[in-house]
Amino acid sequence: MDALKSALGKVNDLQVDAEDLTQQMIYEPESVDIHTVMIAQQKAEIALSLTKAVRDEAIRAYRELINLR
Repeated sequence: MDALKSALGKVNDLQVDAEDLTQQMIYEPESVDIHTVMIAQQKAEIALSLTKAVRDEAIRAYRELINLR
């Protein structure tokens, strides 16, 4: 359970970092490189996609277990 919470926390941190860099690029464009923003956004997107895939697989496995009864 702790590992799951930690993994979800890391995904959330990536999302927050990407959002913060995007906001910083909007309000202070000289202070951040666009490549850094794009990389942060892609990391967050990949992490979220992987999280969704794991969730979907867990739900599928749970449904299969329920149907075995």
